[in-house]
Amino acid sequence: MVRIDEDAEVAGYPIKAIRKALRWPARRHHGQVETRRLATELGVDDAEAARAAEGLVEAGYLTRSGWDDIWELTNDALRLACSRLGPPIPRVRAWAALQEMLDRADEVNASEDYLYWVEHVVLFGSLTDATQTTVGDVDVAAELRKRPSLNTRLLGFNAAVKEHERVMRRLKNRSRFLSLIDWSDGVLEQVEPEVVYRREPRWRIPHDHRLGG
Repeated sequence: MVRIDEDAEVAGYPIKAIRKALRWPARRHHGQVETRRLATELGVDDAEAARAAEGLVEAGYLTRSGWDDIWELTNDALRLACSRLGPPIPRVRAWAALQEMLDRADEVNASEDYLYWVEHVVLFGSLTDATQTTVGDVDVAAELRKRPSLNTRLLGFNAAVKEHERVMRRLKNRSRFLSLIDWSDGVLEQVEPEVVYRREPRWRIPHDHRLGG
C-alpha cells in the first residue's frame, strides 16, 4: 500500500480529506463518485464540490463520465483511497502480521463456532514486492464461504451479514498493520493479487517466503 504525506494538499484540500472522500466510491460504488457525495465528504456545497472535482481531474484523480455530476476514479485515485497514513512498517514485522492473520484463518476453519469458512486469502500491494524493505500496510482480501449446514441455510440476510463481519473482524483482530478487504471489493480488479492461503486443498504461504527480499 502507498504511504502519503498527511500534510499534502490536492485541489486545494488536505489530501486526508480527499482520501476519505474517495474511499467509499473506490470500494463500494464501481469506481464512480457523485458531486453530492464529494460535497458531503468535503463539507461544502454542490457548486464548490464540482469545482473540487474539476481540480481532481486536473490532478489526475478523476475523469469525466458520460453523466452529469458523476466522475470516474482513475488508478491514482484508487491508490490514494487505499493509501496509509503514518510511518512505514518494516518488512519482517509486516510479514509476521500476515502469518498471524493466516493462523487466525486456520483457527476459524477448525472451529465449529463460525458459520463461514475462510476459503482464500490473497495478498496485494507493496508486500508482494520482495525488493521493498518497508511497506505501507499489509493489503489482504479474504473470500468467505458459508458452511453447508442447517444453521447457515436458515440464516436471514441480516444474520448472514453479521456472521460474515464476525469472521472478518476475527481475521483483522484490530491489527494496525492489516488492511483487510472483502473478496468482492472493487480494488481487486485494479491489482494483481497473490494467493497466500487456501482452505482446500489446504495450503498457506511458507513463513520464510520473501523474507530474503
